[in-house]
Parts: sequence; structure tokens; C-alpha cells
Amino acid sequence: MTFLKYHPNILWYMKLLGKWDYQFSLFAKDNTEFHKVLDEIRTEFADNIISYDTIIVFNQFKYVQMV
Repeated sequence: MTFLKYHPNILWYMKLLGKWDYQFSLFAKDNTEFHKVLDEIRTEFADNIISYDTIIVFNQFKYVQMV
């Protein structure tokens, strides 16, 4: 998993139990960069990836609770 650990677009990754073996968070500035990085990952792990799912979050907001 060295590839994911040092990739500049991967913020974190973790090994899972159950249906999926791994989960990671990929950050990209646009759709083109997202697909470029995803293609890199699919190429790097071509022998290991059987299937995958993606969830795209366009904006992430931080909420501050007002007391």
C-alpha cells in the first residue's frame, strides 16, 4: 500500500473487513484529475482489483455548533 501512502491525492486509506478490502479518500481539483488518479490506481493494482465503488463529494462544509 506504499503507492496509496505516498500518493499526493490520497489523504488517507484503511484496510477493512467484510465486502471490501480497502477504503481511501482521493482528493482532486476537477473531474479530469479524479479520473487520471483513478486510472493510475487501477493500473497500479490491476491484478488485485476485482470491483470498486466511488462516491463523489463536490463540496464539503464544516459546521460550527453555536452554543
